[in-house]
Amino acid sequence: MKTTNCFFVFILLLCGCGVFIKQKTGIGRSMTHKTKTAYIHAIHQLTGIRADLLYLPDSNNRITFIREALVDKNRIPLFGIYVHGELISSSQSWNEKSGCADKLINYIDSALLVDNVNTKTTDPPSILDEFKIIPLIQTTERDPSKQLRPIAIVLVYSYGFGNFYNTFYRNVIQRVQSYEDRCRLYVITIDPLHSLPD
Repeated sequence: MKTTNCFFVFILLLCGCGVFIKQKTGIGRSMTHKTKTAYIHAIHQLTGIRADLLYLPDSNNRITFIREALVDKNRIPLFGIYVHGELISSSQSWNEKSGCADKLINYIDSALLVDNVNTKTTDPPSILDEFKIIPLIQTTERDPSKQLRPIAIVLVYSYGFGNFYNTFYRNVIQRVQSYEDRCRLYVITIDPLHSLPD
């Protein structure tokens, strides 16, 4: 009888903690924004991600990007660090080493300090072409080929991630601003924004 009671208390605590964690972090929250502008404003307030950093797979590639790149390869929140267009690391490789967001920040710091980066030549990350990644807000100044740097950090964002990675995003943005001459940040949102008006 005592074992049964302990089991029920354990189940109650387990279920209660899950609900508490979901409420506290906002993981799994639904996107309720009516416009892209409202969406951009909300995530900027939460994470510091600016409109000029936001990209998304075109509408025909969104589900494929989510499935192949994220679900199958577990590349959240760091999709990858690219040097001269070549992938050198992603969240997947760090997850295999039990990496957490703090360790990812340390890894990004070390990648930004690489000495053998040739600042004269560069290629865009292959992911941009592979999944037809486009700027969220289309302007002539947003042409990615005109903003290339030898190092590209590609992050993935979803409103459904809740507050879990907010500090991580802010820290990465701060790091990249310190190395603007050699690094470019791309934040690919996987939220369904194609049908929203500007």
